[in-house]
Amino acid sequence: MVQLLGDFPQSFVEALSEDHQDVLVVRAPELVNENTLPQGITKVVTVSHGMDHVDVDFLKRKGVEFHRVPVGATDVAEFCIAAAITLLRRIPVADMGDWTRPEGRRLAGKTWGLVGFGVVGKAVAEVAESLGCEVFIYDPYVEDDRAVASLDEIAKADIVSVQVPLTEKTKGLIGADFASKFDGVFIDVSRGGVVDTPAILEALKQGTLFGVALDVFPEEPYPMVEAEGLNLLATPHIASNTEDRWADAAKEVNRVVSK
Repeated sequence: MVQLLGDFPQSFVEALSEDHQDVLVVRAPELVNENTLPQGITKVVTVSHGMDHVDVDFLKRKGVEFHRVPVGATDVAEFCIAAAITLLRRIPVADMGDWTRPEGRRLAGKTWGLVGFGVVGKAVAEVAESLGCEVFIYDPYVEDDRAVASLDEIAKADIVSVQVPLTEKTKGLIGADFASKFDGVFIDVSRGGVVDTPAILEALKQGTLFGVALDVFPEEPYPMVEAEGLNLLATPHIASNTEDRWADAAKEVNRVVSK
């Protein structure tokens, strides 16, 4: 019997058969560790790109198989593009109901800095370049002609999106120092803890940043963000949350647990 931990859509639940060995399927931010792992589980599958919510070392010690199903890169990339256009056109400000007509900016011709160039970063780059953006990459583990050596260089871009997992090395990667050097559109689809969210919001309020899209937070649910008058999108971790992504995930989880 497959056990599910997390708020999965009904379509996903129905797509999983019930004749497998004991398997635990989770999604971030549901924790899997010594205190939460149910008895008798022999296989754990996380439907996520990040793994910071799973104590992988503990599972290894217990002899529990661990699998990651990182579907949804296309969905996150589309979210990033939608967020960038929304903020460049200053739609949150225009949607205040007082007939304000703010002057926006076009996406084509802009520079896009990617912090992290894994499967999500590659998907964002592909779409951004197809829409006329010049892409630059900051990722110490990637060799690419578009790579730059530091966050200071990425801060020169018109748009910056962050799509890295939360690790000891990435914790607090983006903070007040970066925000003081960057004046464009900032998009965070990484994990809470990679970005100093209060510092980014303060930079937006002070007028340093042109626009901000936050889809992940240091704790979730996150307290309501006061957005009046700000060019801000604050969404509840929905970048990959599409019907299509869950259909893909159900197929892949079925494949994994049927091995």
